[in-house]
Amino acid sequence: MVSFIPNIEDWTIFLDKWNQQVFEKLKARNISPSKYHHYSEDTDYNCYHLPGATEAQIIELEQKLQTKLPVGYRNFLSASNGYVSLDRRYMFCDTDKIDWFIQENLKWAEICDNSGRRDISDEKYFQYGAAQDCCWIRGRYMKTALQISPVDESYVYLLNPLIIDNRNEWESWGLGSKYPGAFRYRSFWDMMQTLYLKSCESYLF
Repeated sequence: MVSFIPNIEDWTIFLDKWNQQVFEKLKARNISPSKYHHYSEDTDYNCYHLPGATEAQIIELEQKLQTKLPVGYRNFLSASNGYVSLDRRYMFCDTDKIDWFIQENLKWAEICDNSGRRDISDEKYFQYGAAQDCCWIRGRYMKTALQISPVDESYVYLLNPLIIDNRNEWESWGLGSKYPGAFRYRSFWDMMQTLYLKSCESYLF
């Protein structure tokens, strides 16, 4: 049981901290972030931050999806309408590009649904963190998953509205064809914390 739901300020502080860490790594190696980023040389990378989505933009997205987004993810969009880390390792869509996974990846979803991994027990499925095996997924969930990132080198991030925790936060997936399954997290916030730590620990420029 968990109770924390990140608000807009939590996301703003976190994303700024993430980019600050990347900026310092690049600066230490005398590498311009523009080498990895699509913004111009005169961007102040030290405090770079995307503007948040308006309430109208988020409501329009929810109307298109015909669902109410989880509060934690909604607050993320309000803090930053999409996200691209300065080293371009992690990219998340803005409200104009978020859609159901099957809209452009139906075949991928069908392959996973027919892979024979649909009957994972609850005991295995609800293991998160170090105890989790990426093979322990339920492929059928991909047909109802929300795609929140572009597909980059056969890797994509999803939200799963069929698994909701006690905060009404949706389960989050990091899905890649290079893996025999997906890495799953209790929420989008939990996943982003893990990606941030990975980003800080490993810079292979």
